Amino acid sequence: MNIVLIGAPGSGKTWLATQLSAKLNLHHIEADQIFWNGGDLRSEVQKLTDVDNWVFEGHISKVSDVVLPKADKVIVVEHPEFFSLVRSIKRDWRNFKKVYFNIQNYEKMRTRRDEIIGSLDDVIYWQSGTPIQSLIKKLS
Repeated sequence: MNIVLIGAPGSGKTWLATQLSAKLNLHHIEADQIFWNGGDLRSEVQKLTDVDNWVFEGHISKVSDVVLPKADKVIVVEHPEFFSLVRSIKRDWRNFKKVYFNIQNYEKMRTRRDEIIGSLDDVIYWQSGTPIQSLIKKLS
């Protein structure tokens, strides 16, 4: 099974990917990790998704054409915007301005998300903070 997680910064994508990876025995592809380690995001993601049984999260807009055709399931991680701001600030106070402006642009981000997943049939919306067991049942 190949899963793509889509959500705003601080929405809980990494946490959810870690949980799904452990519970469903999937390889966790963390685009942020590739990016911050200086890797070529596009080629690395292409290589990592050539093999089945993965969960991908992060930087979807840069590689949506690579990961979405290979995905069996797409999960949109939804959450209140305020929680994203608080989580992102806790994660890295130095990025406050960047995070703040992301919060200000949520409508644009949601529009872009809807453009990316608009043609997909099998999209699951998951509210951050709800029990993961219900999500795993939907994936079965």
